[in-house]
Amino acid sequence: MRWWLAAVLPPLLYLAVLAATGGMGTPAHGPADDYNLLVHGLASGHLYLDAPVAPGLLRLANPYDPAARAGIPYLHDASLYAGHYYLYFGITPAATVLLPFHWLTGRDLPVGDAVWLFVSAEYLLLLALLRLLVRRHYPAASPGTLALAAAGLATAGAELTLLARHSMYKLAISSGAAFFLGALYALFAAESSPRPGRWAAAAGLCVGLAAGGRPFYALGAILLLAPLLRPPSAARWRRVGAGLGVCAAVGALLALYNLARFGQAAEFGQSYQLSASVEAHVRHFSLRYLPIHAFMYLLAPLRWSRYFPFLHPAWVPPPPAGFPGVEWAYGLFVNAPFTLFALPGAVAAFRRGGPWEARVIAGCAAVTFGILGCFWGCVARYLGDFAPLWSLLAAFGLVAFSRRWVRVCAGAAVAASTAVALLLACILYDNFWRSSPEAYAAMARIANTPVGWAEALAGSPRGPVELTLTLPPPGGPPQPLVSAGQGNATDGVWLQRPDAGHVVFWFHHGSFDIAHSGLIPVRGPGPYDAGVSFGSLYPPPEHPYFFGVPAARVAGMVHGIQVRWQGRPVWSALGEFYPPAPRTVRTGRDADSPAARYAGRILAVRRAPPWWPDAPAPARALEVSLLLPDLAPGRCLPLATTGAANAGDAVFVQITGPASVRFGYDHGTDAPIWSRLLPWDRNDSQTVRVVLPPAPGGRLEIRSGGSVLWDAAVPVYSHRPDQVYPGTNVIGSGACEIRLPDGCNVLR
Repeated sequence: MRWWLAAVLPPLLYLAVLAATGGMGTPAHGPADDYNLLVHGLASGHLYLDAPVAPGLLRLANPYDPAARAGIPYLHDASLYAGHYYLYFGITPAATVLLPFHWLTGRDLPVGDAVWLFVSAEYLLLLALLRLLVRRHYPAASPGTLALAAAGLATAGAELTLLARHSMYKLAISSGAAFFLGALYALFAAESSPRPGRWAAAAGLCVGLAAGGRPFYALGAILLLAPLLRPPSAARWRRVGAGLGVCAAVGALLALYNLARFGQAAEFGQSYQLSASVEAHVRHFSLRYLPIHAFMYLLAPLRWSRYFPFLHPAWVPPPPAGFPGVEWAYGLFVNAPFTLFALPGAVAAFRRGGPWEARVIAGCAAVTFGILGCFWGCVARYLGDFAPLWSLLAAFGLVAFSRRWVRVCAGAAVAASTAVALLLACILYDNFWRSSPEAYAAMARIANTPVGWAEALAGSPRGPVELTLTLPPPGGPPQPLVSAGQGNATDGVWLQRPDAGHVVFWFHHGSFDIAHSGLIPVRGPGPYDAGVSFGSLYPPPEHPYFFGVPAARVAGMVHGIQVRWQGRPVWSALGEFYPPAPRTVRTGRDADSPAARYAGRILAVRRAPPWWPDAPAPARALEVSLLLPDLAPGRCLPLATTGAANAGDAVFVQITGPASVRFGYDHGTDAPIWSRLLPWDRNDSQTVRVVLPPAPGGRLEIRSGGSVLWDAAVPVYSHRPDQVYPGTNVIGSGACEIRLPDGCNVLR
């Protein structure tokens, strides 16, 4: 096999993914990301971040309580101590790459570029370790087997998952993994080197630097005793001493670094971290977290759909008590099937006469997974801590048991692993769609065209759902009328009959009622004709069904909610929808609420030809009538949201007292931005005019009458013109409620 070719191609692929997801040359947020804020501080001669701390935060008795610091700007996930911000995440990337780059160029190295450097180094070290094992133990391995092993290493180790969202978290993970792999290579190379002491010292240095990126790699110091797995000798004891000595020196520097920052050698800053929880009260490690992690990291299949990008988050089992949740985690064995070869790799390592290096790799893979399996959070990026070692063990298993049929299976596993990794890079956190919308749309059109042809041949139903129905008894709760989706990823229009003379239509997105139609008069129980249309009843915009249709009409179909009653339109709104699932349309029931049933009778159901509505005019300026007499202080009500989940902004109003309010703006990455307290007569209906900032940035303005209540420069996520949602929290912002309460209305 041409090893140089295997070394060049994957880093180029990583670079393409980084560019497509907006990582090249782009700071993580603001003028400098958190790691470069640390670099600025180090260059200025201090250990804290070069970022000011809001005076209000310093006046709090307990600034680590998220409820106490509500409304005060702060640096998310930084550690606050003695009036300064510090970085909990390891110093290694700053000390080894970012600070030297800053000294040499006078500029910041964007965090995405640094992640690419470490991920590429990680892959090259995996390739070097494979080459070392092959030359020592399997010199007759075929070029085809080695090519498959190298391809598996390139994509099955969560490399593209780290690159799909480039941030300080990924930088710490990739640096720790890269230096730990460097320690393994140095440890193994020492066995055949004429100067093993130098390699042992390099292994100790790499273990120390790995711990400086991810503290749990400090356990890697045990690896430095690996030479004693073979018959001990004076030379091997000297190697152990050299490795442990250098590792101890680096560890002492890390301890001094922590001592200078927090007054404790073993405190990296997690106790003082400003996160969504009080970190000092969180149980970060527990065996009760292991079952859900074992399922999510090894066995959880991603959900597939027929439309690009085809993948959706895996189903999550009920979590244990105190568990914070799951963020895009997926099972390696089912979604990156190349890693299944880690099982024969472990067999080959521990059978009689198996390479001692393979036993070390298998042990490291098991220990790193065990540590992450007992950790508090379950996040896709944590796969980057242990998946590289599993992929290396899998590559070894493929080489050790190479047969023709094994190579055929490996080829299929590598192809599947690569396809899933690339698709995941396309969809994780919507970075590809936001950064390269034209490229995303072009790929989607190509991928959806064969699906569209197949659907046309099969006569796949799509379009509005029309029903003939009788009404439920008056006074009941909303009941499902038409829904589409799977599990909690379900959209639907529900019907409520609050009294004998009216009905109300509600739109449900998952478990939330996002918007409602207002009262619609009726006479008697019916029967009536109703028509329902919403985005998840249709394929995505990049589908042959919409080729040649004006963009405004497509937007009105796939981003709109419409209800017709007795043949005339009675409600129209904008919404955000889960990915379309045409075979999951239900009437009278809902997948997310299986106990809910429509209490009236549905006499007939039919799919109607498309209504082809025009898109509702996107609102850049809107007026909202606010009547707030009986609302408790602390409630936050949405005025408008823009964008999508995990990439959206919210404008809202908070009740602060019996005669005062303040306005807020949530950008998602930091604490909300707040206006000053404003006097407000809560018993009077007052109209405010909200002028939303254009994407990607500008000023938010809120007026009442001729007075400017708030004018602020705010960050803005990129969004389409139709992704403006008046009066509803479609994006799932945690800063405000789902919708305006009764008595408040969007006027235009």
